[in-house]
Amino acid sequence: MATWFASDSSVRRIQTRPTSLGEEGFGYGYYAGLLDEVGIYNRPLAPQEIRDIYLAGVNGKCPLAPYFFRQPADLAVWPDKPASLFALPAGSPPMALQWFHDGTPINGATQHFYNISSVQSSDTGAYSLQASNFRRLSH
Repeated sequence: MATWFASDSSVRRIQTRPTSLGEEGFGYGYYAGLLDEVGIYNRPLAPQEIRDIYLAGVNGKCPLAPYFFRQPADLAVWPDKPASLFALPAGSPPMALQWFHDGTPINGATQHFYNISSVQSSDTGAYSLQASNFRRLSH
């Protein structure tokens, strides 16, 4: 058994007993590097659980719910001129995006930007972007 201490960006061992991973032998069997997302389970994992962890890849076992680095900004645009709304969503993929106008989904508006080629009076109102993934929704 070994005890590990994390400080800033370094991890160091504070107990002298070696940690063994896998088979021990001459010149191998002891791990001296860093571990990322260590998991200890109190039961054997089902094949589907192992597959899901493997397929998570760089997303890891701790997915992030969607959030926004940048919310859409207010715009004032002259009639018949173009307008562009932009937001920066983040979170674990896959992520679905949907723009809303006055609370109603805009058909086909599923990118992090929304363009109106020629603003009309019917385009005035509140616009929002919803981001969702398997964790939850975020406005």
